Amino acid sequence: MLGPADHRNILRLCSTILLGLLLLSRTSLAETGTLTARVLWVYDADTIHVAGIGPVRLRGIDAPERQPDHRDRFFLKLGIDSIRLRPMHAVGKEFLEELIKGQEVSLLVEAPARDRYGRLLAYVVMPDGRLANRVLLEKGLAIVYRHFDFQLKMDFLQIERQARRKAVGLWESSVPLDGKTLPIPIDSHP
Repeated sequence: MLGPADHRNILRLCSTILLGLLLLSRTSLAETGTLTARVLWVYDADTIHVAGIGPVRLRGIDAPERQPDHRDRFFLKLGIDSIRLRPMHAVGKEFLEELIKGQEVSLLVEAPARDRYGRLLAYVVMPDGRLANRVLLEKGLAIVYRHFDFQLKMDFLQIERQARRKAVGLWESSVPLDGKTLPIPIDSHP
């Protein structure tokens, strides 16, 4: 049997949970806009860990994964040979680490603010004012994530086409990786 003190404790617990849920919902609504924080870790060329925020997915881009993944098919559809994906994962991750790891960055967030894994979706503004998302596309270390609309999608598609024409990064057609030279068509566009 519960006494009056137990009922008060249960009431306090329920109130605390309700308050926490209200604050959480306010936080998620307030996530659109600009946040500033330090990059603590780079998981790969499209996902970082930011102090006080957690995992952040760079909005609008997709980079190769460390291990074979179901998303590899999107790279293959664009004419990128699967043998290039794992080595380019390492190149992209290292490039992004050198670019922003340990740096204070600004995160520009638009709706929806989070992906299905709960990661914040953001354009990452580096201390020099450039977008890391855009730089990765320019270097050919990522492709445009085509499955959802976002504000800079048309700009990003144009940058990807330029990288493809220049044959850089994933689009390189004559750079040997693992002892093979890979012809990658640069004129066809999905």
